[in-house]
Amino acid sequence: MKILIVIYMFPPVTGGGEQGAFELARTLVKMGHEVHVATTHFKGLRRSEVMDGVRVHRIIGNPFLGPHTNPQRSSKLASSMALKYFMIMSMPRLLKLIKREEFDVVNAHFILPAGLPATDAGFFTSTPVVTTLVGGDLYTPGEPPFMTLFRKLATPFYRFVFSHSTLTAISTDTANRARGFGCKKEIHVTPYGIDPKKFYKAAPDRRLMEKLGLEKKTVLISVCRLSKRKGLGYLLEALPRVIEKERDLRLLIVGDGPEKDKLQQLTKRFGLQENVIFVGSTPNDELIRYYNLADIFVLPSLHEGMGIVFLEAMACGLPVVTTKTGGMTDFVVDGKTGLLVEAKNSKQLADALIKVVGDRGYRERLSRNVGEMVKGYTWEKSAERYLRAYEEAMG
Repeated sequence: MKILIVIYMFPPVTGGGEQGAFELARTLVKMGHEVHVATTHFKGLRRSEVMDGVRVHRIIGNPFLGPHTNPQRSSKLASSMALKYFMIMSMPRLLKLIKREEFDVVNAHFILPAGLPATDAGFFTSTPVVTTLVGGDLYTPGEPPFMTLFRKLATPFYRFVFSHSTLTAISTDTANRARGFGCKKEIHVTPYGIDPKKFYKAAPDRRLMEKLGLEKKTVLISVCRLSKRKGLGYLLEALPRVIEKERDLRLLIVGDGPEKDKLQQLTKRFGLQENVIFVGSTPNDELIRYYNLADIFVLPSLHEGMGIVFLEAMACGLPVVTTKTGGMTDFVVDGKTGLLVEAKNSKQLADALIKVVGDRGYRERLSRNVGEMVKGYTWEKSAERYLRAYEEAMG
């Protein structure tokens, strides 16, 4: 099968959804399919290249975006003007690419900005389109007012895409949120996965442990882009109560983003300088070293479309403490693979952490359960689900 994935950003410019699209693409290549990606061209990146067998076409620049360097710190990547520019100006480039390559199916990731031009291009070239709903394209708590207005104004475009493409969503929560935009058709839940060869339980890296001063410590870890949506401020607010019960506690925060400075200020405000370590941005293939230093994965997100990092942590044997909202509730089962609390509730979060930190036996039971859960979330199984959706779209 010859497949075109259309997505606004793509590695090395990346978040969870973008990394998920890349992993899906290269898994499909390993299964014998030809996969192309159409995405934004950032200054400093090649116009076209092959990445792990995936043919990447950076079809359009964007005057509202700067270079790709350190995108994790940028808050402008999803600005209203940048999204609108891609939505409108990518359409003729997609038409040209689809006509030249004669794809069997087009798969847009994120309904806006990629879904609309991809659906239009598919319509005019009689190419079947599958649109994957990722979560942030439907709902982002605490987003700027202009983005809320943008979504409301874009409702007719959402409905056009719903009507003219086969729909998939990366979680049950994301599928349900599409109903709020008037979607009445079937939505296939096609979660992203993890690579068990990259993420697995292993002995801790002793040198890294010594470097970070984690010997004989109980270690929490959060891996994410440092944005408001991740709820890390509530975690820092909860930590002093947990530390009263467990003084040898450390929190590793792995990632970078626009909230980093504010989070560092909160760390000082709560007197947590000895307990919180900001690791910074880390290559994906290095994350396993950090997961295996930890005892518990904690991320009190205000919302997640799905949350691949939860699965990565679980594959490394870590029980999870997170919130009751978002796609991670498909696999983080309260009392079985982790603990769920209300979003924006630092007291509940502290209570949950005290419970799992203070009871090693309970923590080990949760750890055994997470290993079984993640077996259903490999990239091969994810790719098979997508292929079924592609075949349905092709009739």
